[in-house]
Amino acid sequence: MAALLELRDRIEGFCEEYETFVKMMTRFVLAFITFLLININIGYMSSLHHVWIIVGLAVVCAFLPVNFTIFVAAVFVVVHLYALSSELAMFTIVLFFMSLLLYFRFVPKDGYLALVTVLLATIGVPYVVVYIAGLRKNLMSLIAILTGMVYYYFLKGVRESAALYRADDTTSLEVLKACVSQLVQNQEMIFAGLIFLLSAIIIYVVGRQSFNHARNIALSIGVIINVAGMLIFYMLTSNVSKIPVMCIGQAIAIVIAFLFLYLTRSLDYARVERVQFEDDEYYYFVKAIPKQSVARTQKLIKHYNTAEKEETTENEENDESEEHEEELTEAQRKALRDLAAEFEDGLSEKEDHLN
Repeated sequence: MAALLELRDRIEGFCEEYETFVKMMTRFVLAFITFLLININIGYMSSLHHVWIIVGLAVVCAFLPVNFTIFVAAVFVVVHLYALSSELAMFTIVLFFMSLLLYFRFVPKDGYLALVTVLLATIGVPYVVVYIAGLRKNLMSLIAILTGMVYYYFLKGVRESAALYRADDTTSLEVLKACVSQLVQNQEMIFAGLIFLLSAIIIYVVGRQSFNHARNIALSIGVIINVAGMLIFYMLTSNVSKIPVMCIGQAIAIVIAFLFLYLTRSLDYARVERVQFEDDEYYYFVKAIPKQSVARTQKLIKHYNTAEKEETTENEENDESEEHEEELTEAQRKALRDLAAEFEDGLSEKEDHLN
């Protein structure tokens, strides 16, 4: 587990250092996958299947906010559906307009959750966004998630009923009835939305309690409710064939959710501290739980430079020669002093002799 925390710190450091590049690449990948899946699932307009169109739009979306990607994806869907039925395209425009007004009004910064929900539902793991939103987001973000679920089931119904919309003898009223029935009479969409809503609320509420391991317990309860609810629904509606796919998707979502929880909110409950203090108006009870962290190892790098080494050797030799010269000079001075002393002694003896 310590290796995971160290990996987390490295990823955070990389993202902080190259924040602009990471955001652009994330938006590019998200847009590219979105447009690619649209072409694969409802690609009725053959002229939009060129890969360079997808790449070009993804590059443009990389430099703009995520909400622009949602807008381009909506236009992409409408163009494909227009090739199938003009009435269907008009109904889709109204649906997109109403839903976009809804979550842009309440959660303008969480619009990407609707897009991510559609993408994850397409590959069978929509539960991931529900669990993570319950752990890290507020309850209003569920509007974007439920909007994404409506998009997914509506487009899924369009794909399954494509023959009806493509038929020449289908009237505009029949198309409208089919579109409305895909939303109103879709039991799986309604039940899955309720189960997702309930599990996310429980994760949000229980996870913000003050007892130890609150978020782990909350996520476990939310997972049990989600899995049990979907199992009951599939058994009651005789869709037993969907249970294995649901179980695989739930298993992947559970692993991702618990790994996300560990990496983002890993707490050391062995070192819990409780503090009490007061001011003029309130008395405070504070429970402090330190986060688990890993001390980063610092590497000491030594640089060896041959030129510097040679220069150092030359300097040492020069210092030794200067010291030798100083020693010779001192010896010469001593000899001169001795000669001067002998000369003075000789003069003294001569004066004594003359006297």
